Amino acid sequence: MITEDILADAYIRRIIARDADRIYTTEAYLIRSNFTDSRAGRLASFLLTQPYTSVGSAGHQRFHFRILTHLRLLDILHSPRRQNGTTKRKPLALYNKVVWGILYNNTLPDIQYGFTKDIRDSIREQLQKAVQQ
Repeated sequence: MITEDILADAYIRRIIARDADRIYTTEAYLIRSNFTDSRAGRLASFLLTQPYTSVGSAGHQRFHFRILTHLRLLDILHSPRRQNGTTKRKPLALYNKVVWGILYNNTLPDIQYGFTKDIRDSIREQLQKAVQQ
């Protein structure tokens, strides 16, 4: 039997997977477009493996994202600097803009308000098809 908890878990997993993909893909793109050395290539490749995990059972899930401290330090290093009274800005925003922008502008509203009856019905149909096969 497919309960509301199973439907909600499937919905939340889908949203988290979608936004984790957005975060890691955007960070890898920014790293590859702004840095050219081999370390940047390895970092971008690592990010594309999407290193996040979920732990827990139905209704009590915890998601762990591996956001490297190095990304935050790169973000600080390439933040706007004042030179002769003008601000010079490099187009690198790896941490605050990407991670928190996606989490607060996409993930949180979708989890809070996006789980409607239509979504429940479509997830229920998908799960029933998967169980029957």
